[in-house]
Amino acid sequence: MHSSTRWIWCGLVSWFAMEMAIASTWKRDVWEPQSGVWQTDADSGRGKSLAAEWGEMVSTAWYGDLDFSGSIVVPAAERQGQQAAILVRYAGFSECYKVVLDWSNWRVRLVENHNGKSAELAVVRVDRMAVGATMRFHVRVREQRLTLKIGERSIVAQAGLRIPGGRVGLAVRSGEMQFSNLAVTGSPS
Repeated sequence: MHSSTRWIWCGLVSWFAMEMAIASTWKRDVWEPQSGVWQTDADSGRGKSLAAEWGEMVSTAWYGDLDFSGSIVVPAAERQGQQAAILVRYAGFSECYKVVLDWSNWRVRLVENHNGKSAELAVVRVDRMAVGATMRFHVRVREQRLTLKIGERSIVAQAGLRIPGGRVGLAVRSGEMQFSNLAVTGSPS
């Protein structure tokens, strides 16, 4: 092999190795912990809150209109007060929408945190699920309207959203959560 050909091949191999390293780190940089302890793999992970505080993990991208879906594992009911939340249009702890999954009372609450005030917009009871079952969710936000589906059932439909955009994510309080297959698409805000 000619020496200049060898250098071209070495350059191509080095470039390819560098591109593969960049591509593999890109997937890990989609989610960013805000509080608590979070571990993410290629398509699953777990989060843990510290004491009774919310542990939060959010996307690095900001969205206006969006579709956010994934699966959450139903925890053991041994811990009273354990809650999980799906975060939408998250601009910070005091500026976001939280779809709170209250495991001990088997209900879903939509909470708006806006301008330092918290308001409960909707409360819906949900069917009990077996411990360890996977609960599939899908949140869609279009302009000022939010819809939530758990499995195939529409749970919440809320109009009049006031927060124009933000990140999406998950949160857990007073315990741990497991999740998988998180996907988000939408228009950047």
